[in-house]
Amino acid sequence: MNWLADLLTSARNEFCFRLNDRQARRKEMSDAESAFPTDDLEAALSDAHERLGVELERRFDAPMRANRASLAVLSARAVALEADHAILVRDHKGELDNAYADLDELKAKMVAAKRAVNEAYDEMKDAKARISSWHNRSKSRIPIYGKRGKPIPERSLFFFSHSDLESAKRDADQASRAIEDAKRARDRVFTELSECGDLIAELKQSRTRRRELIAAGQTRTKVLEDYAALQPEINRLAGAEERMQKLRDECATTGTIASEVISILESIRVAHVQRTERLRAFDSADARAARRSSSADHNAIPKNPGLNPK
Repeated sequence: MNWLADLLTSARNEFCFRLNDRQARRKEMSDAESAFPTDDLEAALSDAHERLGVELERRFDAPMRANRASLAVLSARAVALEADHAILVRDHKGELDNAYADLDELKAKMVAAKRAVNEAYDEMKDAKARISSWHNRSKSRIPIYGKRGKPIPERSLFFFSHSDLESAKRDADQASRAIEDAKRARDRVFTELSECGDLIAELKQSRTRRRELIAAGQTRTKVLEDYAALQPEINRLAGAEERMQKLRDECATTGTIASEVISILESIRVAHVQRTERLRAFDSADARAARRSSSADHNAIPKNPGLNPK
């Protein structure tokens, strides 16, 4: 029965080892965190990030916002001057004459398009009437005229036949397609009319603005001079924006506080590496075997001296 006792002893030792080893690893993790702490480093990192944000706001972000606001005002003014110059050089009379000529032509097209729609509907109405008349006659008992109960030939050159019905149906289908085509053509003309009307309205509004500019003393030359006068300041502000952005990027990555942030991050990284190495050593096969052996010796049941042979 010694093999059974040895088996039970081995199982008990393994259970005790695993239970104690889990507790030992938790303690080792706690000891590693205590040996290589990062709490103060993380607090210092948070403080450095906050100070970096304040510095960037004071030195760069606030001035850049003010710079962009000034640039936006001048750019809007430049765009307005460009629009005024375009109005002053525009041939409003010539464009309006052409637009009104187009409008007259489109109005004539619309009349023709509406007429085409009505004619297509008339053709549909005529075809439907022929279909209805054919069915009425085929069911009628009126002498000579009616065909109820009488054979109706498929085709006949001079007399009532099924081909009359088929012809009327074909005409109805053709009229249906003609209606849709005429409607599409009418809608295209309507769209062109609407666009032409919008163009005339825009030209009149532009002409009114031109008269206002002239009344205010504006000329093509003066507008161009005002536009040119804005360009140096616009270019200066645009260049300042680019320079400040470059300096901000440098401050955020290589400045004094940024370097402090990098140094703290490196210290935190080193601490984590040291913790990992300590735990890796604890989990190594040799260390685990040594702990297993120590646990077995500690849990070994001492032999009864009275049983030793003399």
